[in-house]
Amino acid sequence: MAYGSQRAKNSTQWKKVRKRIIARDQGICAYCGQENSTTVDHVLPVARGGDDSESNLVCACVSC
Repeated sequence: MAYGSQRAKNSTQWKKVRKRIIARDQGICAYCGQENSTTVDHVLPVARGGDDSESNLVCACVSC
């Protein structure tokens, strides 16, 4: 499921995707392993051709 540039237009949908990614990754940062992480990061940045598909998103902590 890709969301592309719809993220800015539909923040409610983005919040749902963000919640699913955090739940999928059990709140563990993909970079440092910190628990209770609350943000989501793109593996391949949108600026470099990535998209908002769930396979391109990982849970991350604020510091990472």
